[in-house]
Amino acid sequence: MASVLTYTKQPFDECGKVLGSLDKPKVSKMIMTKYEFNRVISTRTNQIAHGATPFIEVSDEIKSNMNLRKIAIEELKQNKLPYCIKRPLPNNKYEFVKLGDLNLSAVKYMMDL
Repeated sequence: MASVLTYTKQPFDECGKVLGSLDKPKVSKMIMTKYEFNRVISTRTNQIAHGATPFIEVSDEIKSNMNLRKIAIEELKQNKLPYCIKRPLPNNKYEFVKLGDLNLSAVKYMMDL
């Protein structure tokens, strides 16, 4: 299962290793999976619900959790989220991918709900 990482969650000694591996050639396909999509959107929705500032302009008043989800999806569409995806590889290692580098074509149907 892929997990979402932010730049600040990594310990300082691992941070250089993670950020350095973002530019290496990738083994996996650069397509966001539905599991990664759900994890990113739920994490970002939870952050906004707990008072985080949205990365986009919000014109409407937030009245429900679905509004928070729409904000998170719009942030993803506009490529404003500074997250990394940690993908497990078959050799018990991990690959780190910037969220902005992933193709969203496989999850387009989930964004329009």
